[in-house]
Amino acid sequence: MEEHSKMSEPEEQHNDLHKLEEQKVLYSETNAYEMQELLGSGTFGQVVKCVKKGTSEKVAIKMLKSRKYVAEVAQAEINILTQLNKQRPDEFNVIKAFEFFLYNNIICLVFEMLDMSLFDYMVSIGGSFPVRMIRPIVAQVGIALAKLKSLGIIHSDLKPDNIMLVDNITHPLKVKVIDFGCARHVSEARCSSYIQARCYRSPEIILGYPFCEAIDMWSLGCIMAELFTGCTLYPGASEYDQVSA
Repeated sequence: MEEHSKMSEPEEQHNDLHKLEEQKVLYSETNAYEMQELLGSGTFGQVVKCVKKGTSEKVAIKMLKSRKYVAEVAQAEINILTQLNKQRPDEFNVIKAFEFFLYNNIICLVFEMLDMSLFDYMVSIGGSFPVRMIRPIVAQVGIALAKLKSLGIIHSDLKPDNIMLVDNITHPLKVKVIDFGCARHVSEARCSSYIQARCYRSPEIILGYPFCEAIDMWSLGCIMAELFTGCTLYPGASEYDQVSA
């Protein structure tokens, strides 16, 4: 017990999620999801590929440990996703969420299954894109950002990892914006220690100035340049490096 009490929260979360993985099935009030494959993991949780039992439908489930801070962040994301779902997200290139539930103290967010991230696609083709490929990608993300602006939502973490190809075989270069874990309404926008990934971070955030949805357009501009050159526009190990670039 003494050793357990010294365990850090991320370690506890990892163990809890590992125990849950051993059960292989997640249950909501109306559905059961059989876990198949780990798609990714982070500090507060992981994303798992699942199949809805009784059907062949594949979904991606984001699983988060129900700690106080994580639960607050998850609830904010759920609120925004619920708002977006009411707007028919397919029409403005945003990932679709199906349901949210708590299972064995794990917060589960169920999403449509997409293909690969724009970052992984860049790696797969060896870096830079021709302009004919960049245009449709940027146009689709621009539509997503325009819709978010109309709803007063700032994504706050736009980067190649958070833009996903839907299905590059049947729908080449069709993309959707994902991961609203850092998203906030403009009225709630506050600078914090982590808003936007460093290489896509706008001057307002670096300098601690008031900000709005325009910070997402800055990120999109950085992504567009990266797609064309195959290199990060503003590389650096610190915000000082970003300003000096």
